[in-house]
Amino acid sequence: MMLSDVRDYIKSNLPDTKIYIGRLGSSEENSIAIYNRETNLNSIAIGGKSNTTCGVKGIKILVHGSKNAADTELFANKVYDLFYGTVQGDWWCNVKNDAPVSLGSDDENIYEYVINVDIWYNRRE
Repeated sequence: MMLSDVRDYIKSNLPDTKIYIGRLGSSEENSIAIYNRETNLNSIAIGGKSNTTCGVKGIKILVHGSKNAADTELFANKVYDLFYGTVQGDWWCNVKNDAPVSLGSDDENIYEYVINVDIWYNRRE
């Protein structure tokens, strides 16, 4: 599971959204940045790595909205809903908060939210 897999999933559902990996690429409104997030949920099955069938990838999604708080919250909830209870092929999601977490606004008065997700995935050898 790579951040690019997450980007591709979001892009397939929100095709007009700018999505960046590892940084916010611009101050463009209604854009998204995806980051790795620490998790300690991975474990090795009895018998070692060859018997371990799934892994966990922690991610955080920064939703960089607009100067309108209500519109930004709606956009953040749309992104949140892409991951809440989602089972997608060989991966499934556990969002870590009951809703997107408000970060307030940045230096340019653009409202931002963060969404923390654990993605459980079938390991590919």
